Amino acid sequence: MKAFNLSASLYELMEDEKLSVPAFAKEISCTPAAVRRWLNGIYDPDPLSLIKIAERFGVSADYLFGLSDAKACKWRVAEDRFMDRYRSLKDAAGVTDYKICQKCGIKSGVVSKWKDIEGFPKTEHLLKLVSFFGCTLDYLLGIGR
Repeated sequence: MKAFNLSASLYELMEDEKLSVPAFAKEISCTPAAVRRWLNGIYDPDPLSLIKIAERFGVSADYLFGLSDAKACKWRVAEDRFMDRYRSLKDAAGVTDYKICQKCGIKSGVVSKWKDIEGFPKTEHLLKLVSFFGCTLDYLLGIGR
């Protein structure tokens, strides 16, 4: 899944601050090549890089992907883990992992791996979960309010 609108949002934010690709890459501890790939829409940043980007510009992850017009974000870091938030959404919706996989086009083995990691699923999977649950990307990432 390609970023909904990440390239345009990121380009605009960098342009507004007159940030070069190398300077921005250094600020968020990634390579200039990775930033160029995001700007060209070749792939999405991983969730941790996405959090760094949103934090750097003081915007929500939802804004970066064009999921919200609200640019500002009140930062807070959730104390719970991604899996806790996922389970809460799943329980509230009354659905199983199997049903989520079917509706989102995610392989069932992928969801099983989420349970074994402390981090996040791939950004493309997070975006599918946002659409399925009708929640915010910020909520799934554990940022914002």
